[in-house]
Amino acid sequence: HFGNVELDSYEHSIPQDVSVATCLAAATIAKKHEKIKFICCMTASGTSAVQLSQYKPQQPIIALTPFEHVYNRLAMAWVCFLF
Repeated sequence: HFGNVELDSYEHSIPQDVSVATCLAAATIAKKHEKIKFICCMTASGTSAVQLSQYKPQQPIIALTPFEHVYNRLAMAWVCFLF
């Protein structure tokens, strides 16, 4: 269970978007393996990091982006560390 989002309810649905499926997979793996210390994602637009943060994982999200405007936008996202 991640914050207010029940991850198990998502595990039984089939995501229609590759980025949603990737974020769901990352959140699911992180939930099942407690030794994972953080989740890292590379993002050009910030969408993947924001989608991943919606699952509210216990681990911090490290978002990597080469774009300053994306960096600034992601600074407002839940539990994201930016590089």
